[in-house]
Amino acid sequence: MAGNYTSLNDIREWLVNGVDNPETIVDLRWHVLDEKKEDGKVVSLRVTHPSLPLDLTVTDLERQDYKSKVVRLSVSTGIYTIDLDPDSKVTLYRKLLLLSKVPLVKPSIAGEEHEIILIVDLDKKDLSKEEFDEALNDLLTAFLYLAKVEPLSEMIEAKTTEVLQRLVAKWHEKGKSRMEAIRALTKAGLDQRIAEEIVNQVYPGAKKERLGDMIRY
Repeated sequence: MAGNYTSLNDIREWLVNGVDNPETIVDLRWHVLDEKKEDGKVVSLRVTHPSLPLDLTVTDLERQDYKSKVVRLSVSTGIYTIDLDPDSKVTLYRKLLLLSKVPLVKPSIAGEEHEIILIVDLDKKDLSKEEFDEALNDLLTAFLYLAKVEPLSEMIEAKTTEVLQRLVAKWHEKGKSRMEAIRALTKAGLDQRIAEEIVNQVYPGAKKERLGDMIRY
């Protein structure tokens, strides 16, 4: 039996068409930061969500190898290991070994600065939304585990701030007001002060606009 193969177009629909009060990660209304298409088909998708600021990329590996029927989920952690001192590297590598306890997740090192990337590979054949959600949960578990490790927490915090800034920049391009952006971030659980700081770094003339916002609202 040939079976059905889940496409990135299908996965994109799962991610962006969320629901109110979601009970699963996949049912959050994810925001597309970037996507690539070939012949009208999505082959790579980069997404995030303000309450879960993962830098998540979903890639169809079949475009690299036609025999591969795999979709890859990868999370860029912002942990660059090239300049870590030897003791910190030993601590990190020990923690990465413990990630083997998290189902599906494989840590990898990529790029000139040796960034830690978290990877899950899923067979596209009969891939269900529930299986995809399970992979997202495992990636989140691994990411939060690393976020508690010193001195990695500061690097991860910088990465999540960068991801949120990119998301806010997308909102700005689409015409969302400064106050609408702040409300979206605070609704997702961010502290008001942190939300304002992130938005103010993206929106030009933020201080002047703030006075106008106070008058309108």
